[in-house]
Amino acid sequence: MHEGLTSIEPYAFDYCTGLTSITIPSSVKKIGQYAFQNSSGLTDVICYATLPPSCSSNAFDASVMENATLHVPEAYIKLYKENSSWSKFNSIKPIDGLEFVNINGICYIFSGNNAEVSYADEAYSGDVVIPASVTHNSKTYNVTSIGSAAFYNCSGLISVTIPNSVTIIGNNAFYGCRGLTSVTIPNSVTIIGYQAFYGCSGLTSVTIGNSVTSIGNYAFYGCSSLTSVTIGNSVTSIGFNAFSCCFSLTEVTIGNSVTSIGYSAFSYCSGLTSVTIGNSVISIGEAAFYGCSGLTSVTIPNSVTSIGNYAFYGCSSLTDVYCFPENIPSASLSSFGNSTANATLHVPAASLEMYKETYPWNTFKEIVALTDEETAITDIEIVQSGKSHETNVVYDLQGRRIAKPTKGIYVINGKKVLIK
Repeated sequence: MHEGLTSIEPYAFDYCTGLTSITIPSSVKKIGQYAFQNSSGLTDVICYATLPPSCSSNAFDASVMENATLHVPEAYIKLYKENSSWSKFNSIKPIDGLEFVNINGICYIFSGNNAEVSYADEAYSGDVVIPASVTHNSKTYNVTSIGSAAFYNCSGLISVTIPNSVTIIGNNAFYGCRGLTSVTIPNSVTIIGYQAFYGCSGLTSVTIGNSVTSIGNYAFYGCSSLTSVTIGNSVTSIGFNAFSCCFSLTEVTIGNSVTSIGYSAFSYCSGLTSVTIGNSVISIGEAAFYGCSGLTSVTIPNSVTSIGNYAFYGCSSLTDVYCFPENIPSASLSSFGNSTANATLHVPAASLEMYKETYPWNTFKEIVALTDEETAITDIEIVQSGKSHETNVVYDLQGRRIAKPTKGIYVINGKKVLIK
């Protein structure tokens, strides 16, 4: 099976009686029921997944679990032995050729000239500083990745310093690190994996480096103390439920390189009051902002062509939607639901009548033309409070002149500016 495979379907190898060995790649997250039933010839199951895949209790024959040997990465044997499905294997041994070494309290896996931070039998705690390189047996290795489940459920972890040598933060890397309060993701990182910071309920701030291209599914799910996030201009995709249930999140700026916002990406972010969507987003996914009951203002750029079902459903505080496409985006009644009851829709003057005649856009309480100042808005610039706007005339999104702008989104010299 190839690396990148995420699931083994039910009955996939049922009645493969001649099968004696199976190798499961590290990318697999789920094994369906009866996947290896009646494959009684199996003597070795080699699983490279660091976090035990979700596995149906009847995926393997009872005789296989009794007589076959399960081979897993050495540092993760404890997790497999504690898992209700995988612990049924009578024999669980480390995979040959994978060397795990503890250096100064951090466990590593070595491959070629690179090192990966891995799970340790004794949970990491306190302040952890990951070096850019480590030396073992007189050879120096570059630390290039934080492996899957490396800090899994390390509830005593307070802070972690990630060096500029790291390019990948793996799946479940910081899953359940409830004591982690802040993290800076350096510019070297390109991928934030599936559930990388899932359930980090103490995390209050996160800085995502300028090289990150992908934010995985559930990456920051349930980070209930997270108050703000800026998604840089290198990110192209935001995964399913990536920031769902981040109840304290109040503002989101989505960079201009993002093309799609995944299913339920910001659902139930009840503290979110405003969101600005970058100029490259084509589709807003189903339930993307579902249940964001504090959301009052949304800016939809002219690049958007479709808005999924329930995308803004349950956004009961919505008062203004600034919709820039002249060609009306496809949407359904459920895209906004009853969120349109008290909201004003601002649209290009040239398309005003079309919006008024098109369902479900005509369900908004009021539909008005965008002002000249609003239609002049292009890219989003981010500045610090008290800096570049000091000598300029500042307007809010309703076109009102503001003498002393505080934090928020404003129009300065025809550009939308986020003052932080």
